[in-house]
Amino acid sequence: MKIGIYLNVKYKSLQEEYLEIINSAFTQAKIETLLVTNPSQIKGLDVLIVLGGDGTILSFASNCALNGVKILGVNCGNMGF
Repeated sequence: MKIGIYLNVKYKSLQEEYLEIINSAFTQAKIETLLVTNPSQIKGLDVLIVLGGDGTILSFASNCALNGVKILGVNCGNMGF
């Protein structure tokens, strides 16, 4: 299994905290992770974890659907629809 992780740069202050915890958990489970910086990198992933607001999650949704990648959104924004 290969998991991608995307963190909206707007929430850069959360980067060390969240990415370290997520990477550590997947490393212990022997699951490969990739830090995604743009939507073109999602090909070949099984799951994409998106840390950001609703807009960030929606910006990746269509690319994930077209490439058969499951998406898990973690809301870091204010509204959270």
